[in-house]
Amino acid sequence: MDYLPIMSITNPPNTASAGRPYNLDEIRFIREEVKFQHTLIGTRISWFVSAQAFLVTPFAICVSNQLSRTWLLAFVGIPFLGIALSLLVVPGIQQAIRRIEEQHVRMEAYSTEHLIGPPDPVGQKRSLRFATWVPWIFLSFWTVTVVIGIRMWIWK
Repeated sequence: MDYLPIMSITNPPNTASAGRPYNLDEIRFIREEVKFQHTLIGTRISWFVSAQAFLVTPFAICVSNQLSRTWLLAFVGIPFLGIALSLLVVPGIQQAIRRIEEQHVRMEAYSTEHLIGPPDPVGQKRSLRFATWVPWIFLSFWTVTVVIGIRMWIWK
């Protein structure tokens, strides 16, 4: 009975004529770097959404009270903290995405489709959509809140 040959992890077959010879240490590094950057993005988004929750809650409490006493806090103080957080988290997320894209370019030098499947750049962009949009959504929310607060103050 014939058995399929067992492929050694330390010496995979070099089936790609267009790719570089395998350097498993580099492939492992690239894989670990991509995983690390995805984890970093997830941690940053988790931290950011938690921080925004701690800002939206006092905002809602201030708005539900009489606005004459808490107007400045509700429509200036808390929104500017939210805006600052949004602007601070965006560069970190963008840098992590750039690093992931750099690692994907490095991985393209190897022919690894038979190991991990063909690359899917569209799926990659879609998977990072939430992380790239959330800060801008909160930034828009807090900006609209400041504008509404200023209009309420002027028309008062």
